[in-house]
Amino acid sequence: MPLYEYRCTECELQEARITGIDDRSVTCTQCGALMVRTTSPVDVIKAYGRKNEE
Repeated sequence: MPLYEYRCTECELQEARITGIDDRSVTCTQCGALMVRTTSPVDVIKAYGRKNEE
């Protein structure tokens, strides 16, 4: 499963979570409010497709 960045709608906590691409029910570990995904699925696909440029 991919790693996504989430931000809390109440306390503004930002966390990285490993979730499914369709998982929209993430709650904040600090206050229990709903968190919104700040990483788009397109960003994740691009990251997996990137080749080592070194």
